Amino acid sequence: MVLLFAGAAMAQHKSKYNFLKQDSKIKTYVTKLALPVSLISVGVFGFNRGEEPNAFNSPAKFVFNETLEGRHIHVDDFLQYTPLLAYLSISGRENFGERFMVTTTASLLVWGLIMPVKAKAGELRPDFQSDNSFPSGHTATAFMGAELLRLGGYGKKITIPAYLTAVTVGCLRIHNNRHWFNDVVAGAGFGILSAELAYWLFPLEKKLFSPKDKTRKLSNKTF
Repeated sequence: MVLLFAGAAMAQHKSKYNFLKQDSKIKTYVTKLALPVSLISVGVFGFNRGEEPNAFNSPAKFVFNETLEGRHIHVDDFLQYTPLLAYLSISGRENFGERFMVTTTASLLVWGLIMPVKAKAGELRPDFQSDNSFPSGHTATAFMGAELLRLGGYGKKITIPAYLTAVTVGCLRIHNNRHWFNDVVAGAGFGILSAELAYWLFPLEKKLFSPKDKTRKLSNKTF
């Protein structure tokens, strides 16, 4: 009887521990998603309806576009990929194959999220050339790369310049009259969100596609 009660108590304790562990994981995920979701929400709030900038977008347009009218700098078309290339080329915690896997997942996620939103939102660009302004794909790509570097444990010496590069890309998109401020804010959110989700999926992908894990499973079955 004593053993029965002891076993029941241990099972209850183990169940409570697992519940607390699971609850802690959920809180961690919620905390990680708070920033990107907030950025996307702010971008939606500032959505520009019409040809003229609204109150949310006017200050950024004045600072980055109107004060430097006619001096467009299109380096952002290439600069957007700099953080991502740094993540792939600089040796880190994961090997190149694993970094390539994470990059592929993040890229599929960011464009899988952005392209339908661009098509449905129908926000007119500041230069009136198209109605797919929201959100900024260039900014999303840059911030995705910067966040991958941060999540990959590369440290401040690499992560801070990467984030400054991403911010520069966002500013240039406004300066070049291709995006409103809200597009850039939302783009940053989508980029960070995609990187977070890619790293969240990484352990599962590693189990499914890692050659080493498959070799170990086969060797265990053999013996």
